[in-house]
Amino acid sequence: MATKIVTKNSSTASAVPTASDLVQGELAVNVADKRLFTEDNAGAIVELGTNPSTLTVTGEITANGGIALGDGDVATFGDSDDLSIFHAGGTTYLTNTTGSLVLRTDSFRVLNTANSEQILHGDANGAVTAYYDNAVKLATTSTGIDVTGTATMDGLTVGDTSAGQSLIQMLANPTNGANTIHFGDGASAAAYVGYINYAHDSNSMQFSAGGSERMRIDSSGNLLVGTTATDTAAVGFRYRSSLDAISSVADGGISAYFGRRSSDGDIVAFRKDDAIVGNIGVNNNDNLRIQGNSGHCGLEFGTNAIYPHKNSANVDNQIDLGESGLRYKDLYLSGAITAGGGISASPLVMSLATNNSNCDVTMQSANTSSVTRLRNGTNDFQVHTNGAERMRINSGGVALFGTTSENGPEGITINGNSSNTPYILINTGASANTHVYFRYNSGTVGTITTTATSTSYNTSSDQRLKENIADADDAGSKIDAIQVRKYDWKADGSHQDYGMIAQELQAVAPEAVSGDADSEEMMGVDYSKLVPMLIKEIQSLRNRVAQLEE
Repeated sequence: MATKIVTKNSSTASAVPTASDLVQGELAVNVADKRLFTEDNAGAIVELGTNPSTLTVTGEITANGGIALGDGDVATFGDSDDLSIFHAGGTTYLTNTTGSLVLRTDSFRVLNTANSEQILHGDANGAVTAYYDNAVKLATTSTGIDVTGTATMDGLTVGDTSAGQSLIQMLANPTNGANTIHFGDGASAAAYVGYINYAHDSNSMQFSAGGSERMRIDSSGNLLVGTTATDTAAVGFRYRSSLDAISSVADGGISAYFGRRSSDGDIVAFRKDDAIVGNIGVNNNDNLRIQGNSGHCGLEFGTNAIYPHKNSANVDNQIDLGESGLRYKDLYLSGAITAGGGISASPLVMSLATNNSNCDVTMQSANTSSVTRLRNGTNDFQVHTNGAERMRINSGGVALFGTTSENGPEGITINGNSSNTPYILINTGASANTHVYFRYNSGTVGTITTTATSTSYNTSSDQRLKENIADADDAGSKIDAIQVRKYDWKADGSHQDYGMIAQELQAVAPEAVSGDADSEEMMGVDYSKLVPMLIKEIQSLRNRVAQLEE
């Protein structure tokens, strides 16, 4: 008997039939959503067709056009849902049941099987981080690779190891503790042209070039170039960081040895533009020699003397400056000594002398009694000219000109000692005098003078310095425009009842203002420049009062 198929339909979006709408075998179609429903043998509504909520397939699924997942949809694979693909919030995820593997379209994460420790993580920027025991050990960054902790490897080779190719090879020997970095061409050790090697047997760092050791830092921290020993018998340079029997430094420090084997000559040469301009070496007397260009103008340090000379071959030009004990009490240079042209003292006589209290440097013309002297007195430094003291700096650091006492009757005292208030004292005795002159192009434009009772600060005002002389205009409008202010000073908080602001006064009386408002230097006001203006206004007021009184 044929089965009659009855279909029902609905055009309402998202509408789903209920059990009362269908009987077993009837079909219901939602034409708006394109979904197909029926009632199973248990009386439950199930969805068929292209968009079922649950689809169970036995065997394989072949989808030539792909499988599309909507937001919240999940596709699971395996007997126990071992692997799932789902889409949520615009991102597609691939994960397993335990959650130890999570792959997203913009990142990934790998955990251990217990989900207690993170192993790998990749972020949306492409950075990958590796963990051990939940701690970061290796991470890629925008600038390279960061390694946390100790990176342990048996060896590392950078470059092509085929014959004839440059390479860098780092080797570690866990047996004897030696570590080597090789530089060279080719794969064989014989082709290496240089290395940096830590020698376990001697605890030294060795540097090789051209297949041979050229420099090392030994276990004591000594730098050895061209030699492997710290003694002076072998050829090479030694920069020693500690004392031993050879060192001449009694209290520790660094000793550097420069030497020659047997022949005389240069030990250290100084060059300018690749040309030798001087040298330090030894001569045929085994003395230290310092010379200028081409061996001229040198000093030779002997056993008991110092020999300045014109050149190393001309012994007639030598001067013996030594004496027993190598102390130089007095040195006299006059016309009688020319030092082979190296020192020309005539007609000047110079004397460097010492006694129990003074150390003098005296310069005197040979045909006059005029003497210039620098003298170290008792904790004072004195300067003498023409046989008389002209200046001294005393033991307190005070400079005295024309006087030997800080409170002398005449002279200038400058005290810059930080323990006192710095000051300048100008004293001319009992008579009136001008202490300070201000000049412009050799002409005096101001002075500071004193009498027994007063000090005057003068600016030039002589009639002979002026032209186009006429009566000044009334100053009433300018006087009215000047703003007299009261204010507090920021430096110490003090209050001032009457004063001017430089920027305000500049617009009225620019001659009384110094400085520029746009400069970092503070502007200033010379109130004395306002006095003529005030006098003119007083005269005008007196004249008007006199007219009113008539």
